[in-house]
Amino acid sequence: MRFGSGVSISQATGDALEEALRRALTGISPAPDLLVCFATFHHGSSVAIIAGRLASATSMTGVSIGAVSSGVVAGSEEFESGAALVVWAAWLGNASASAMRLVAFRTDEGIGIGGADTPDDTKGVLLLADPYSFPAGQFATSLGAVPVVGGVPGSLAEESVLFLNGQIYTNGAVAVALSGQVSFRAVVSQGCAPVGEPATVTKAAGRVVEEIAGIPAVRFIEALIDDLDEFTQEQVHNGLQMGVALDEYAENRGPGDYRIISVTAADRATGSILVTDEIAIGSTVQFHVRDPRAASSGLNDAVAGLEGGSGMLVFSCSGRGRHFFGQPHHDASLVAAACQPAALVGMISSAEIGPVAGTSYVHSYTAVVVEIGDPDQVLP
Repeated sequence: MRFGSGVSISQATGDALEEALRRALTGISPAPDLLVCFATFHHGSSVAIIAGRLASATSMTGVSIGAVSSGVVAGSEEFESGAALVVWAAWLGNASASAMRLVAFRTDEGIGIGGADTPDDTKGVLLLADPYSFPAGQFATSLGAVPVVGGVPGSLAEESVLFLNGQIYTNGAVAVALSGQVSFRAVVSQGCAPVGEPATVTKAAGRVVEEIAGIPAVRFIEALIDDLDEFTQEQVHNGLQMGVALDEYAENRGPGDYRIISVTAADRATGSILVTDEIAIGSTVQFHVRDPRAASSGLNDAVAGLEGGSGMLVFSCSGRGRHFFGQPHHDASLVAAACQPAALVGMISSAEIGPVAGTSYVHSYTAVVVEIGDPDQVLP
């Protein structure tokens, strides 16, 4: 396998695309089997140029996929503001890339998903989804042990712009399944630290949590905050997260034993809270606060399990970045230094998708890294 990547900060979309594409294709011959592109909103009005050019640059059976987002990652740098466009290219050898255009529809039983057609030997799926019209979490968990990695474009205030094989979409999702002789290794780094003690959700409906431990959820949180020190209380006010236990029977839980979702609203009249994913009655939860120290050490530990030297993609939450860590390029520079990938690009996301404990979920405030490579290659 061979990988390449390129970046351009030109504000002219055509120039930026050609510059990034030229750099990404250096050393890639024959034509790439997979092209991944992320562009900032500065290029949103010219996305047709991007989608068409990428489709024409792939092999006859190749796939081009990408999205417009608030920021991008290129090598050891994160472009959180200003115009930027990145391209990641791969010649996959004996592996295959299969494109999927995914849509959601209502059924008598709930929400169905159309377009999901993964080969029997799929090793992993790259997924880019619109947050309002596609249940990314439902699709990710439906694939069981097959890892799903990706993100939601990095600004909920902007209309999603996704592209796949020259076509542009503003709803649903686009995806590519990798099968055959390919290694697809993904890790998730959560940027939170636990507060309080675990408790059981005793009343809930969808994304609304009404009671925890038999009392209204708002009252449970108020009691939790009252027991915290002043510094941790300030962290709560910067954004409270809910960790949902992945193993209900585990006795001692630590980092990686919860999937992290956000608390987005509270209703004092009813005592309920709204979270970013559905919660089942009986779930064990523990609240978390965003913590840059935990986020940094967590990412360092996560990527230590990767081999490095192959092609890598990163999905880093827009709630991380320079304002969270107090310095620019934190996630990108850490991954680049630890893994020294042959090619590394990524997207700043508003939500991330990745596997924890063998199943893929939608996460908040995480960094998700996937390493794609040749399973037979001995890497440094």
